Amino acid sequence: MTRRRMRSSTNWYLAALAIFDMIYLKFTFILSLKHYPNAHSLDFYYYWYLFPLFTMITDASSNTSVWLTVTFTIERYIAVCHPIKGKVICTESRAKRVIFCVFIVCLSITLPTPFEWVVIERIDNETQTTVLEAVFSDLGNNETYRNIYYHLTVFLFVLFPLILLVIFNSFLIRSVHISNKQRSRMVMGKG
Repeated sequence: MTRRRMRSSTNWYLAALAIFDMIYLKFTFILSLKHYPNAHSLDFYYYWYLFPLFTMITDASSNTSVWLTVTFTIERYIAVCHPIKGKVICTESRAKRVIFCVFIVCLSITLPTPFEWVVIERIDNETQTTVLEAVFSDLGNNETYRNIYYHLTVFLFVLFPLILLVIFNSFLIRSVHISNKQRSRMVMGKG
């Protein structure tokens, strides 16, 4: 993005997607540390108290990546299927604004995640030592909240994006097929 020719709305989407994917991978790795031996000991005090925040960051970055893929696909659809409008709509500044808005919306929707967890200290019966673990809070155990939030997130971050991706990619494939047929006819007409 430091070179002028690298600056385009496409590259902004791809760079943002790479960043959010890396954040997701890093925090997923951090969350996986809970499975290591002695991870529940008091030595990992800060890890367990940050666990709810790590979970939110992981979810927010994953959800942002999903919607960046959708917005990038829609932009590609506009650029390919409506090239005249694309020159006006598919700009660097608009891409930056869309990326920022997608991030803010996805972060806002995942904000309740840390409040679903509480960290407790308990005595491990086998080792007779104090261990830490994250368990669901009252909010996380609330059946109504879990049903509504679960269905909302499945719709917003799985079903709806999938439907949009299928639709817009179908339009793109159709457009490529039509242009290939037109190109074939033009080449045959010249021969």
